[in-house]
Amino acid sequence: MTPDLQAGHRRYNKRTALNTAALAVALGVGTWLLAPLLLPVKPPPGFPALPDPKPLNASLRELIQNKDREARRKPGSADAVGGLGLVYHANLFFDQAAAAYRITARLEPRGFQWTYAQAVLYEENGAEKEQIEFLRQTLQLNPGHVQALMKLADAALKGGRLDESERNYMAAARVPGGGVSLHAAFGLGRTAARRRDWRKVIETAGPAAASYPQASPLHELLQEAYAAIGEKDRAEQARKTGRTRSGRPCRRPRTPLTNSSSTYVIRRRDC
Repeated sequence: MTPDLQAGHRRYNKRTALNTAALAVALGVGTWLLAPLLLPVKPPPGFPALPDPKPLNASLRELIQNKDREARRKPGSADAVGGLGLVYHANLFFDQAAAAYRITARLEPRGFQWTYAQAVLYEENGAEKEQIEFLRQTLQLNPGHVQALMKLADAALKGGRLDESERNYMAAARVPGGGVSLHAAFGLGRTAARRRDWRKVIETAGPAAASYPQASPLHELLQEAYAAIGEKDRAEQARKTGRTRSGRPCRRPRTPLTNSSSTYVIRRRDC
């Protein structure tokens, strides 16, 4: 073989090798991208089973099936499995929601939003002990979680743990942009009233009532406090103000779990 032929043969072999390598890489990437779509993926243990589709309207059935399909394709994704849990939770499939949240907690142990979701789920099922446990876990992961602070404060007040309720109401009120100053003031006023510390009731509820004159429960607290310390005129004024205001304290800021967005919530029956 002449030198020219040998050189050409070497160039041909080199091009063939490069083309073969490129094709192998392309096939590998294609297989990696298509595998989740073409090959069945085993869901993690405890994955929630689909509910009976018969009672569901078409929109809800499609929403659940789409979220379930996404979570099964991505069983290692906390967002995918957690999103399925939110759909179940918002549409009152509590058992399926609990199963999805448990998986999500394993996938993302520091995901405070999933810990909080479990706390809300336990609250809605009347399991106060578990609710408090998960609220505290939420605050360990995110000490400034306003909704967790408020719920824990409410639970502590209900259970007579007044120091804990006061501490959490105050912490919630201090969170920048938390939007719960009114509710925190009302909670602090109720806590002080439970202690029969009427001066403290006036100190906490008075400024909030002046800022939110439509908040009749605050005026009721003030009426009770002024009457207790013998200031009858002020008690009467608080009573009149509370009676003439038809509104109530503004709702707390909604969380993703209580948001009526169509992303998560579709009623079981068409209206």
